[in-house]
Amino acid sequence: MRIFAHTVVGVDADLSRLEPWIRHYRRLGIAPEHFLFVLHSRTTGNPKLEEARRLVQTEAPGCQLLEWLGPFDTPTKHLHSCWIKQLHARKEDWVVVADADELQAHDGDDLRGAVERAARRGRVALVGEFSDRMTNDFGCAEIPRGADPHAIFPLATKLTRFVGRGAYTKVLAHAMSVLPDEGGNHRIRRFAGLPTRPFEDLGDAVTHFKWTPDIESRLAQRIADLRRGGLEWASESARFARFFQLPAGAARRRAYQRARIRYFTWSGVQTVKAAILRFLRSFAHPGIDPEAARWLAARFHRRDALTFAYGTSLFPLLVPLSRSVNAVEHVPLRQVAATSAYPTASTIWQALDPNGAYCRSVKQTGKAFDLVAVNGRDRANCLREAAASVAVDGVIVLCDSHRPRYEGAIQDLTARGFKLLRFGGHRRGRREQTTIFSR
Repeated sequence: MRIFAHTVVGVDADLSRLEPWIRHYRRLGIAPEHFLFVLHSRTTGNPKLEEARRLVQTEAPGCQLLEWLGPFDTPTKHLHSCWIKQLHARKEDWVVVADADELQAHDGDDLRGAVERAARRGRVALVGEFSDRMTNDFGCAEIPRGADPHAIFPLATKLTRFVGRGAYTKVLAHAMSVLPDEGGNHRIRRFAGLPTRPFEDLGDAVTHFKWTPDIESRLAQRIADLRRGGLEWASESARFARFFQLPAGAARRRAYQRARIRYFTWSGVQTVKAAILRFLRSFAHPGIDPEAARWLAARFHRRDALTFAYGTSLFPLLVPLSRSVNAVEHVPLRQVAATSAYPTASTIWQALDPNGAYCRSVKQTGKAFDLVAVNGRDRANCLREAAASVAVDGVIVLCDSHRPRYEGAIQDLTARGFKLLRFGGHRRGRREQTTIFSR
């Protein structure tokens, strides 16, 4: 297994950081011929492009170069990154990915050991969190040629996380069996067959040296570039730009502390919200037989069903199969949770009143549905009402149809010409049955 190091170098902005970057990764054990550089220049005839060529060939003799001329955009950057990696690395190799302003930290500088441990555990990537380095007064500074960036930027912050509200973790290295997505190496593309936990998390493992005196002009250029198709990153850059408009010292320190408080407040709200949703979903008991679920997936494989659902617990199955979902829910918090988790579905709340408005809510839509799922309350009456609102070639699904109290409604539908398809078995140590009705 070989380990490569890859970066995309903007020759107009990254030259001062490039020499310490190469030396750092050579110290971590990357062989000179295993460096993969994409050199980007916005214009032809740029003297900095020639300077970058000389620098990388001096510091990493035998390295691999790919030059990219033209305006910056994320998809093109991603294309060049994938191209040079696939050109030189084999499937069993790993590639360290780091911008020119990112220096990774590994225990005892043992990069190969970290990669080999991850590979033995079946992982396909190493991930870590940013530590943004600044001067002690939250200021910016130049990095002189040959200087140690850590000495120039002694203050460790979480600027990307608190101020930028951006993706503050990064893929440090990945096996060539997978590739990062287009979003700045922050995530791995989702491939079928990946292990349950495909990443090895190394904690604070990326030291970020982004904040040099030209940061405002670089952020302005970045925002202009990203407006064409990266609004999420453009918003992050705009927050950084507002921060650096403040004078260095106390003003930035106060802004950083306020951003930190706001971030943890926002993060806490999101955590509570997620916990509430998990709690509400813990009550959901779909009650549908797995074979019945597979039958529905095959029947509506075109994902174009017009669907009505009594209850929302079958949404994970129904929404992907449908072009439109209407539903009624009698528990207000579940209705709120379903609306939040599945905004494309139209979910109304209706108080539970046996043989009343709840079971007749399917009629209120005025539609003939391809699929009606009965998995709420008052199911016998809901089943009878569904028979009048299902399309001629549509189907009705009754969950937990083995319960004796539904037998009368089932007989009513067979008397009206519906055919029955029963699926049943034992799950969680008890009998469960699902019946599908069709004409």
